[in-house]
Amino acid sequence: MSRMLRVGQKVLGRYRVKEPLVSGGQANLYRGTDHQAGVGVFIKQLKASPHQNGYQEALGRFQREANLNIPSPYAVNPLASGEAGDQHFIIFPWVDGVQLNEYLDLHGGQLPYEQVARIIRCLAECVKVAHRQDISHRDIKPHNILITTDGTPQLIDFGILRDASQQTLAGTDEFIGTLAWMAPEQIRSPGSEDHRADLYSLGAVMYYALTGEPPIKGTKPHEIALSICQDQPVPPHSLDSSIPAFLSDICMQLLAKDRNARMQSAEDLIEALHHGAGQRPRAPLTCSTCGNPLDSRTQFCPVCGARTGHGSLSARCLACGLVANGAKVCPSCGRRFSPVDHRLTFRTGRLSGFVFRIPQGSYSIGRHELADRDECLSRVHMHVICDNGSVLVQDAGSTNKTYVNDRVVNIPTPITAGQPVRLAGNAAIYTHSHQIQKGHP
Repeated sequence: MSRMLRVGQKVLGRYRVKEPLVSGGQANLYRGTDHQAGVGVFIKQLKASPHQNGYQEALGRFQREANLNIPSPYAVNPLASGEAGDQHFIIFPWVDGVQLNEYLDLHGGQLPYEQVARIIRCLAECVKVAHRQDISHRDIKPHNILITTDGTPQLIDFGILRDASQQTLAGTDEFIGTLAWMAPEQIRSPGSEDHRADLYSLGAVMYYALTGEPPIKGTKPHEIALSICQDQPVPPHSLDSSIPAFLSDICMQLLAKDRNARMQSAEDLIEALHHGAGQRPRAPLTCSTCGNPLDSRTQFCPVCGARTGHGSLSARCLACGLVANGAKVCPSCGRRFSPVDHRLTFRTGRLSGFVFRIPQGSYSIGRHELADRDECLSRVHMHVICDNGSVLVQDAGSTNKTYVNDRVVNIPTPITAGQPVRLAGNAAIYTHSHQIQKGHP
C-alpha cells in the first residue's frame, strides 16, 4: 500500500499537499495547491502498491481514469497525471462545494422539487455525454455529487468507470459501487450491468433528494441487497403530497427492478423532465392555521410555528446526530428512548426544520452531532441529562452559549414543554409526549 503523503509535500513538481481529505478503498484524496497557477486542486493517489494482489487491475482502472475526458460542464475531468517511483497520481481541479448528502443536511433534509429536477437534469446531461463514449459511471451516489456555491451539480469519481467495449476491469466477482445506490443487476450479477445501471442510480439519488430518505430499507448489507432486489419503494408523492406526480412517476420508472422497464437512456430522462416541467403547477401551498405562503419542503410555518403536514420530517438521535425516527433504541449509537418522547424541534438557524429525539442517559453534544459545518456551534456545546420523565441541559463552556428562555444555563437546568432552547443561533422548541402520533416519524 502506498504511504500517505505529508502536508506540504510536493507532487509531480508543481502541486503541494495542503490536507488529507479521505482515504477510500482504492485511493487517497488530498486538497492541494498548484503553486505555478496559484489555484486549488484535488490530488488523488493510488493506494495499491506493486507487491499487492490485484495491483495491475487497480492500476489499469486508475490510468483509465487519468485519461478520462467527458466534455460536460457537470463533470470533473483530470488536469494532469503522473508517477513518482511506484506512486501514481491524478490531479483534478478544485471544486468549491459540498457533497449532496451534506447539502441536504444544510437545507432541512430534503430539497424543493424544482431544484431536484434541475439537479437530476444536469446530472443526466453529464451521463448522456459519458454514455455516448461508451462509458458508464457505476457509482453514482450522493457522496459523488458535489453541489457548488451557485447550486450547480458536479459528478465526480469516475474511478470505477467501465468502458462498454471491454469486458470489465473490475472483475465479475466484486461488488463495485456503494450498495445502497446500486441497481438490482449489479447485486444479482456483478459485471453484467450496462449503462442502465446509471439510470437506476440517478433514480435512487432523485428519490433521496425529494424525500430525504433512500428508496431502500435495511441497515445490514444483506438486508439492503435484498430490499434493492425485492422491495418496491413507496412513490415519493405518496410520502409528500407537494411533490408533483410527474416527478414521482419519473423516479419510480428509473427505479424499476427490470432494466428493460426503465427509461432506456439519459436522453429519455432529460426529455421526460423537460416535458413534465411544462405541466401546470400546483396551487401555492399555504399554512392552514395562518395562511402564510409555504414552500414545498416547509415543515413548520415560520410565522405561527404550526406543523404544516408538508415535507419529510426525519427525526434524529440527539446523542449521535443520525436518523432514529420511531425506533425504541437508536440504531446507530444504541441509546434507548424513553416512553416519554422527548424532542427538540429547531425553528431557526442552520438547523431549522431538524427534529432531534432525546435519548436517555448523560452525554454531551456539539457541532459533530448537530451540524458539522456550523462553526457557531462548539465541538462540545451542551451537556444533556435525560431520564424517563425529565430533561436537564447545561452549557458546556461553549463560545456562543446555550440558552433556555433566553438565559445562559451554566448549571443543569430542567426544561419544560414549550420552552425555547437555543444553541448559538439555532433556536428549538422542547416538546414531549407519551406516544408518537401516528404518521409522524
